Amino acid sequence: MFSSSLYERKQHKKKNTKNVRSVTLPRSRRALGEWLRMLSVTGIIGILYAWRGGASLLFLLIALGMFMLNGLGLQLFGPRSVKLVRTVTPARPAAGDILQVKVEVSFHGRLPLPWMTIVDYWSGTSHHELLFPGLRRSFGYTYTLEGMPRGIHHLQGCRVTWGTCQAGSQVESSPRATRY
Repeated sequence: MFSSSLYERKQHKKKNTKNVRSVTLPRSRRALGEWLRMLSVTGIIGILYAWRGGASLLFLLIALGMFMLNGLGLQLFGPRSVKLVRTVTPARPAAGDILQVKVEVSFHGRLPLPWMTIVDYWSGTSHHELLFPGLRRSFGYTYTLEGMPRGIHHLQGCRVTWGTCQAGSQVESSPRATRY
């Protein structure tokens, strides 16, 4: 058994978060596969336009080109140093309590983001959040975890994606145990 003073002291030490390490995905096989699919679709539309012509195919070709330029810009100049800070209340929940998780997001980037998804993987459950940050570089949101069973639960990981072509990163944060 933990005494409350030891438990609070351990929690207080973990409150100071380290810098969140992000691993960018533009060099991965998945991003390469996405770019190859997009280039092949654009190539097929381009060949059809060269062969048959027409305003509809020209529109599709221009739209695909714009999507590709936007995706390339987001992969090259997108967010860097994504930092997520979570606060879980109550600090000492009982089994079955509703937990509120407050997340503060901050990042550095040159381009505005059309959308961003953040997925938190808790032991036994996960939470997906779709955000539209636009020109904001720091913001926060709150979500609840309901009916968590008794035991020790960890934040196992987090995935952050943004942009139009799945340009994103996996954010690794130090797991924080919450005892119920």
